[in-house]
Amino acid sequence: MNGKPRDLVFVCSPLKEYEGHSQFDNITNAINYSRFVFDQGHTPLAPHIIFPQFLDDNDPDERGKALEMGRQILRHCAEIWVFGTYISAGMQDEILLAQQWEIPIKYFNFFNGIYIEVTR
Repeated sequence: MNGKPRDLVFVCSPLKEYEGHSQFDNITNAINYSRFVFDQGHTPLAPHIIFPQFLDDNDPDERGKALEMGRQILRHCAEIWVFGTYISAGMQDEILLAQQWEIPIKYFNFFNGIYIEVTR
């Protein structure tokens, strides 16, 4: 890799089904969000598309362990990027931790085929 190292960016988006969006759709979206982060010159980290590959999100113990590992990853990130207008409970926890740890937060919505940074 040439040039300066890429900053780590935590990808924050829903995993579980909500309002007509399936878990499969949410994982697909998170993959697309990760590509967007990469295209902006950063290294995306999206624990919610990694951990369900080997942990059962429906098992409370395994879900808790996945959330804890996600928090450990968040600590090492330069920023957290929040995607979409729906904020799940897990996302809210990640946003609150980022605020507590003074990790910059950016919010993005998808509009007319492009990602738009929004203020909240």
